[in-house]
Amino acid sequence: SELHGCSARVVCVDCGYKSLTREELQEIILKQNPNWTAQSNTINPDADVHLTEEQLGDFQPPRCPRCSGRIKPDVTFFGDNVDRRLVDFLKEQLSKSDSVLVAGSSLEVMSSYRFILAAQQLKMPIAIINIGRTRGDHAAQLKISTRCGLILPHMEINS
Repeated sequence: SELHGCSARVVCVDCGYKSLTREELQEIILKQNPNWTAQSNTINPDADVHLTEEQLGDFQPPRCPRCSGRIKPDVTFFGDNVDRRLVDFLKEQLSKSDSVLVAGSSLEVMSSYRFILAAQQLKMPIAIINIGRTRGDHAAQLKISTRCGLILPHMEINS
């Protein structure tokens, strides 16, 4: 399960509408801003880019197709809370599992790291796939330092 969401999906902050894909969002952005060509020289690990006010110019942000509200990637940003129902669901799934696979997380925030602590208490094997160090490396029986997209398609996970 995705604890902190996925940037391939989009959600409306105002009405909760979730039927818009990232590809559809890009089409809306292009349609509303056909002449907008600003580019950033760097992309941060969290996919943020820095654009100046001049580069933003007359950019028109896309709106929710249902309510015209504000939309954002369907991810939990720093400072946001993970949905309590999801946390409860994941705790239940963990109790039914025999191991834990962490894919693409540094585990730096407690909302994710607590599942490593719980898995340790349950004496479950832990595997981590991530570029670079994670907060849970010490607890992992297997650590693979690579991009998730390179290895996950080749893994067979028995459920």
